Amino acid sequence: EANATIDEKLKRSQLMAAAAQLRNGVLGVNGAWSEQFVEVGPELYNLYAITLSNLELRYHAAIVAEEGLRAIAPRIGKEATANPWKKAGAWTASGKQVQSLLKNAQNFASQLASRAKGSGVGALQSDVIELGKRISPDDMGQSADETLVLNALQDREWERAIQLAKDFLKKYPTAQPKAYAWIVVAYSNWYDDAKKANDEAKAKKIAGDLTQAAAAMETEAKAELAKTPAPSPERAKDWMRVLATVQTAKLSVLSA
Repeated sequence: EANATIDEKLKRSQLMAAAAQLRNGVLGVNGAWSEQFVEVGPELYNLYAITLSNLELRYHAAIVAEEGLRAIAPRIGKEATANPWKKAGAWTASGKQVQSLLKNAQNFASQLASRAKGSGVGALQSDVIELGKRISPDDMGQSADETLVLNALQDREWERAIQLAKDFLKKYPTAQPKAYAWIVVAYSNWYDDAKKANDEAKAKKIAGDLTQAAAAMETEAKAELAKTPAPSPERAKDWMRVLATVQTAKLSVLSA
């Protein structure tokens, strides 16, 4: 009804009423037996989050969607046959609501991140991605893995960002230029933070790790650029950026 009316005040009132009813439904289904949650839980969470989004309550929508994923994830076992939302490898009707909730959760978290910055927003977005990997790995693509690294960099979690970038490289071995750039940026900022904190021992250790990593990156970049046939112009530019980033980082460390 809310979507059918052109009266904005009436529309908002109807959406608020719907949100209240859906909230009660979500609270009720979480206390229900397992079969009932499997049947209607994902749809209730999905509709509740969508309604909050339509009310422009973006943070609330993202939180509710995340809570829905958090309620779903523990109900899925590690074995392929231990997913109550799949039969013979295919998503059931209720399972399609799980997929829809996962997609909406990513969208709501991404929209929120584009409007508000901070560790809380980044952590929420990262949590949605991690839950999505547990629930439906096939629905989580390279962009989700990139977001995890970028959030760690934004939150200044340098050591975690480096590890995530290395994990990213193992999963996407042709993405060296992108992963290497993240690693160098993380090491450089981590080194700067250690210097500002007057932790010379830590700074020295980070500088040594950065120098070692940078040397390996330079060697690989130069080898790739010298290959016959030559890499594509786009790929060559990527490797040149790696070399430039590495040189800047090395100069920064040497001049500190």
